[in-house]
Amino acid sequence: MDESIDVDVQKIPGMLLQPYVENAIWHGIELKADQGTITIEIWKEKQDLKCSIEDNGIGRKQAKQLNKKGTPNTPMGMRITQERLELYNLEHKSKMSVIYTDLADKNQAPVGTKVELTIPL
Repeated sequence: MDESIDVDVQKIPGMLLQPYVENAIWHGIELKADQGTITIEIWKEKQDLKCSIEDNGIGRKQAKQLNKKGTPNTPMGMRITQERLELYNLEHKSKMSVIYTDLADKNQAPVGTKVELTIPL
């Protein structure tokens, strides 16, 4: 957490980060052969609050392939959260956004996923 953020003033809407962290667990590091890591960072950038959730899991492409084979825990929480963000943006004329980045090593092999949320202050 960026030390310049006043946690008593700047608030993140309830349950906004939870589906992304849960998804990193269930579809990223849970399916990994060795131990996984999730890093959550929160900082201010200009007039925005930025939140990054990064895992070193198997990556979205491989997780999607495993889901087709019947792996449980379909990521409905992320879809619902995206719909909530869209509704919030419409109601409040806001520009909250989510960017997904598939992480890869130098050989382009998947090494995790990064989700970055932007919340206008």
